Amino acid sequence: VIVKTGSKEKKTITCAGICPRLSLVQPSITLSLSGFLTASTGVDALSHAVEGALGKRITPLSLAIARDTIKIIKEALPQVIGNLSGLEGREKMSLAALMAGFVINQTGTVIGHGMGYPLTINYRVQHGAASSLVLPAIFEFLAGKGYREKIIEVTGWEDPVTGWRDFCRQIDLPVSLQEVGVKKGDLKKIAKGAVANCQRSMDNLGLLLTEKDFYEIYKQSF
Repeated sequence: VIVKTGSKEKKTITCAGICPRLSLVQPSITLSLSGFLTASTGVDALSHAVEGALGKRITPLSLAIARDTIKIIKEALPQVIGNLSGLEGREKMSLAALMAGFVINQTGTVIGHGMGYPLTINYRVQHGAASSLVLPAIFEFLAGKGYREKIIEVTGWEDPVTGWRDFCRQIDLPVSLQEVGVKKGDLKKIAKGAVANCQRSMDNLGLLLTEKDFYEIYKQSF
């Protein structure tokens, strides 16, 4: 982790030089994770797959991987939360996280991750949980922009907003900004930060959101 002291920004570093030649995925390492971190990192992988599938850069191959990833996580993550010491569930989630990594490596994410950054920076909300908190309201916003059927197809939930929140409740994650200590009076400041964080992801989404749009999404997430 590289920290720029005094900065209120979360940046992404991307270059070929930081890509490993070989990666080893060892599920047993995750056995020491708490229930909360297991849920938060698991839903982060779910976000990678869902956001990747909604982006313009999606390909038939990465879409197929995303769909399989989503299916695995929806089944396996609640099982892991119910039995944190079970290696079989950890193996399934490790595979799903790896597959989700393949998806975003090819396609990137859309605005869920960028909107989660200000929550992590200002309220220390864990990364996966931060993105997860705003995704239902993002689904609702995008449904009004012609994305409804695509979101239903990708997530597998007939009502993606309710489906996502119910899934998070099932794995004991917060479902509202209020639950993690966000103050309603801070939403405009957070929305301003999201505009800067989401420039690339808006391009991948093919939509240009205004600061007011981001504010409304945060407001719906409150």
